[in-house]
Amino acid sequence: MRLLLALIPHIIVSTTHSFRTTFVRRHYSTFYQAHSNNNKKTTKTSTIVMMSAAATTTTKSLKICIAGGGNAAHALAALLPSQGYETTMFAPFQDQAQQIAEGMASQDGYMIADFASHNNIPKYSGRIQGRLTKISKDAADVIPDADVIFMPLPSFAYPSMLESIQPHLRPNQILCVTPGQGGFDWFAKQILGDELLSKIVICGLMPMPFNCRIETFGKCVKVQELKRNYSIGVLPSSAFDRCKDLLTDTLHAKSVEPAGGGTMLECTMWPINAIIHPARLYTLLNDWKPGDVLKDNPLFYEDFTPEAADMMDQLNRDLMAVGKGLSAAGIPVGEGPHIF
Repeated sequence: MRLLLALIPHIIVSTTHSFRTTFVRRHYSTFYQAHSNNNKKTTKTSTIVMMSAAATTTTKSLKICIAGGGNAAHALAALLPSQGYETTMFAPFQDQAQQIAEGMASQDGYMIADFASHNNIPKYSGRIQGRLTKISKDAADVIPDADVIFMPLPSFAYPSMLESIQPHLRPNQILCVTPGQGGFDWFAKQILGDELLSKIVICGLMPMPFNCRIETFGKCVKVQELKRNYSIGVLPSSAFDRCKDLLTDTLHAKSVEPAGGGTMLECTMWPINAIIHPARLYTLLNDWKPGDVLKDNPLFYEDFTPEAADMMDQLNRDLMAVGKGLSAAGIPVGEGPHIF
């Protein structure tokens, strides 16, 4: 039960399309309906081409599309163009594409990322900025030309995003999803189909590269941490080196190692946030009752209690036991991570 509590926020697993769709709509109906309606109503007028200022000089051969408009998407929108990648964005949710385009246009076409000073990366600490070449809520405008599609998304957004981009994918593209958990490969198999899936590469990237928060939507994001050490699951496994080279170049990775044996299942078996967050919140709020008001706004990590650490350890050991059991049954996933 403890393990189930930890995994539910991050893993939506189903063997049938109808159950998956019902679950997502029931629990995330506002997001799903708005997203689906936008997709149905999209026309070419939804495309915003950044022509008011010259795009950042392109020096890299790969073309990259960022799918999503959240915190990490903002950070990528500054980081990738600043390194010379021709970068576009697919932002289908509500009017995010318009908001981001207007925000960037108001500051000479740039997305700005403020990296904390301890990120000692040559040329990429402090403030960096980059220009996207195109932003759209229509996948047809940006997906077909991309060599790589970065997908920094929560797991509940996988189905609608995959359904949006499916008609526009082409062979040899890399779909890099982060943080890579939540059964992405199962959704991809259901939605993309075996034939298309056999022609592209899926990379599950862990952890999420950034600890960051949007400061002003469409304009600026604060990046506390750019992580440098990654574990990845790759489908097919023969594309591991290709994905490793991509992440080493785009994210300045120090190390890129296989998640266990390097499978997507092992990505799902490494839900670090889903171990940490429920333990902390449960021990913080398990005595709460209607009408209670917390005296202070609690700090998540700084005020971490021994009780929360103990529950976190128990959850983690449950996960490791599941990993051992699966491996013993002939499904090699390793033991999973121990976060201490």
